[in-house]
Formats: sequence, C-alpha cells, structure tokens
Amino acid sequence: MQTPEKLQQMYDMLYELGYQDQELQKKIDAVNSISVLFLVDVTGSMAGEIQSIKNQITALMQNIAEVINPSCPKFAFIGYRDINDAKRFEIFKAPSEEPIYFTEEPWEVINFLETVQATGGDDTPEDINGALVQALALPWDSRVRVIFHVFDAPPHGSIYHDCKDNFPTGGPDDRPLVDIFTEMKAKRIDYYMVPVRAELPKMLDHFNEAHKTACGRDLRANTFNVKNFDNHLIELVIKSIELSITGSNTEYLDRPLHRGPPSWNPAHCTRYGGTIKSKKNERPKEVNVEIMNDPFGSGSMRHAFYCRVLSGWGDPAKVYVAKQWKAISNSNPTNRCWEQVNCHNKMTELLEKFNRAAGEHLRCVPLYCLTVNDRDRTTYTLEEYIPGAFMKHNNNYNFVNRTALRENPRNELFQTFPHFCWVVTEGAEMTIDIQGVDDNLTDPCIHTQQRQVGYGIGNLGKPGMLAFLSAHTCNNYCKKLNLPEFIPRGSASGS
Repeated sequence: MQTPEKLQQMYDMLYELGYQDQELQKKIDAVNSISVLFLVDVTGSMAGEIQSIKNQITALMQNIAEVINPSCPKFAFIGYRDINDAKRFEIFKAPSEEPIYFTEEPWEVINFLETVQATGGDDTPEDINGALVQALALPWDSRVRVIFHVFDAPPHGSIYHDCKDNFPTGGPDDRPLVDIFTEMKAKRIDYYMVPVRAELPKMLDHFNEAHKTACGRDLRANTFNVKNFDNHLIELVIKSIELSITGSNTEYLDRPLHRGPPSWNPAHCTRYGGTIKSKKNERPKEVNVEIMNDPFGSGSMRHAFYCRVLSGWGDPAKVYVAKQWKAISNSNPTNRCWEQVNCHNKMTELLEKFNRAAGEHLRCVPLYCLTVNDRDRTTYTLEEYIPGAFMKHNNNYNFVNRTALRENPRNELFQTFPHFCWVVTEGAEMTIDIQGVDDNLTDPCIHTQQRQVGYGIGNLGKPGMLAFLSAHTCNNYCKKLNLPEFIPRGSASGS
C-alpha cells in the first residue's frame, strides 16, 4: 500500500489534472443539466392509481437527485385530461416572476402534485396528442432530456383502440404522431411509456410503428409496467447520461425482443461456423455455435442474444450470451468488442489482487471475441450466462447505488473495489462500472490516467476517477484495506 506522502501526491494529481481534459470536461459539465418530465393522465379513470403514482414520482425525483448529485437535475410535470375538459392540462410552473417549467427543487413539484386531482374525462380515450404537443413546447435546454409518460387510456382516433370515441378520426388539433416523434428526435428527447393497463395493444403497436418511422427505434423496449417502473427509470437516466458523456451517437437497429427462456427451435435461431479467442494476438479456435435470431435484452449500445456452443470449444450444456454492438457512428464494432475484452482482462487482473487483500472471491466473468461466418463476418462478445438478479453498483461517473448499500452492507465491497484499484495502481487505473449477478461481475469500464486507447468510450480518464472518488464514501472494507479517505478540496474536512 502507498505511503501517506505518495497518496497525497496522487490526490493532488487528481485535483490539479483531473479537469485539464477540456474536451471531455465540457461534455461532463453539459451533463450537469438534466431535464426529466413526468407526463401523466390525471382523468377520473386514474383515481385509483393516482396517489400511488404520485408517491412513485416523489420517490423517483428524490432518488434521481441523490444519484445524479451534484449535477442538479431539473424536473417538470404535465397532467392532462380530455379535449373538452374545463382544465385540459395541469402544468407545473415554479413560483417566480417569469414562468419556470423545469425546477432543480423536487419539493416544488411534490407540492404541486398534491394539488392535482384525478377528475374529468368523458369517453375512454384522452388527449394524449395534445399532451405530447405541450411537452414538446417546454424549454428543453439540457443535454440529457427524458419524458416518462404514465397513462391508462389510448389517444383519440379509432386506429388506437376499439372503444367509444367522441373523436374517432382524432382530435381537431391533433398533429400526426410521426411528426411528434420526429420533433422529439430533433430535440434529443428520450421518451418512455409507463402504461397502467396492459390491454392497449393497438395503441402500443401504432406508437411503436410511428416511433420506428421517425426515430428508427423500437419503442417496446421503452415500455415499463407501472408497478415497478421506478426500479427501471433510474437506470435509464444513468444510461442517457453515459451516452451524453461519451458522446456516442447510437443508431438503433430494429430488433424485437425475445421473451422467456432460450428456444433452440430452428425457426428461432441460426447456426454459424466461426472463430473464438480471448486475446487479440492469440491463435483463434474453430467453433460452431447457435444464436437466437432475436435478442433477449437491449441496452443503450448493445443487443444481447442467447447462444449455445455446438462444437469446437466451451460446454454444449451451458447457455452463453452473445452481445452485438449496435451501429454507432465512427465506430468499428470489432474494435468495440476487443475493447470490452480488454476491460474484462484488466478487471480479472485487478480482482486477483483485491481478492488476496480482502479475502474475497469476486469473479469477472471471462469474455471472448466471437466472429461468425455470416455475410458481414459479425463479431460478438461471448460470455457464460449467469442466472439471477442483476445489479448495477456504480457507473463510470458519479453514480453509486445507495439503495443496494442500504439493502445489504456487503454491497459496500463493490464500492471499495474501484477505490482499491486506484490506490494499488498509484492512480494510473480504476476499474469502474461494477455490475453483475452476486459475485459474478461483467461489463466493467477502465479509467486510465491518460485515457489510453484500448479500453473504449467508457474510459473517462482523470475526470472519471475524480467523479467516482468524490461520490464514494469510505466504508468498513476500505478501512480493512487501509484505503485512505478521499476528501474533496474545499469541503469542511479538506484543505
């Protein structure tokens, strides 16, 4: 472990050099402005759900503020009813001389929510089109922009439903849905749907088609059950931030998601020959695999497919995960795969040191580069499928999963590991973005002092190191390993 003098030099390096990467820091500073709009149906049919939804929104705002701190996220709220209702919209405005629709004070929106009652509505459909137009009219001036739309009824227009509708051809002022999504894309707004009722297939299908036409993206991956939507939305905000920090421009491939366990029915999967290796300069092994045609998961940058190995390598009895990079501007998918393999290999190396020091048995799931003999010579990363509850403990900036820390003190271990990496490498490297199932970890990022090539767009260098250490609170594992507490300069305890 380092001497106090050496550690002080390392901390001083972060203070003095951590913000000299001007191009990257400009992107990170821009993320300090995050706008989140809650767009909610507040008609009478929502009376049985409205208080629960208010409670979830309140908790979600507080959690976002905690997670994104010190980035000062901004919040807005629009409640909507029907076209002929006396109070068609309930739009939050902060108390000020000039109207302010986005506020950095969650309590202002919370107080406003208490005044909103679920009333009105005539026929079954509601004025969703008008609500979306109101949402687009807000002053969206942040880099990260998110709409969470909570509803229990379709919009006007018989193409969206089979129920009574006073405006079967749509509202008199309705805009084409494709135009709305096109403007949403131009304004870089991420739109997520949270239906209260599941039986809205015609609406969801038409919204999905319009969104794909305008944005090239399947909207079904952006749809969540209201009963647990707050468990997903924090992660979505974090993903939006990560994409903004890295500056990646994701062009989403149109892929429906496979639901349920893997199916090796020939109609659902394709067999390939190919090669596999764990290091770029090693001799590849010939392999035959079977990969499902539709992914079972889709993140901000990659699709995840069930895969099994038929011969040549691995265990035919095991299920594997093949991850394919989406089309990202100025990006070579094969290089991205090798960068992720490099991150796994570096994490494995540092975990060996950490486990010896801490007496633990954390494991980085081995990662391989698989190239199949299809027309495009598609490259995947391949890893063993680990069943169980997946958990993200931190990201590659300043997110720390404090809910996980409250639920299980042992989760402190996963916050200690990046701190340990930074100290044991004398400030040269930090393994971050710790996530996985139990002690099986996957998909890390590596920050390096000079942002060396080979570790991908998640490598934020010294600014990323400083962001994590500033958000990290030393715990019992840090004390056990004699890791010094990081005290941000200018704090009550710092110099």
